[in-house]
Amino acid sequence: MKGLGIALLTGLVFLVGGCAYYQVKDPVSEKIYYTKDYDKIHGGAVRLRDARTGAVVIIQNSEVKEISKEDFNLGRFAPENEVK
Repeated sequence: MKGLGIALLTGLVFLVGGCAYYQVKDPVSEKIYYTKDYDKIHGGAVRLRDARTGAVVIIQNSEVKEISKEDFNLGRFAPENEVK
């Protein structure tokens, strides 16, 4: 029974932790990406999977901002040239 409680708690942590949405801007190209997760990697770079294209992107210098689910979906489905 104790194992079931741990499994439920682990699942709850996963669900709560997986509900963030991010807008990541490359200040050099001014391109904006939308993602649900990103990793900080060596040298201060950020690696993410772009929600619009599915491509894995690495940005050397980035501006990361947590956004709402609504803003995420608006940006994700907007034509790329309309997003700023």
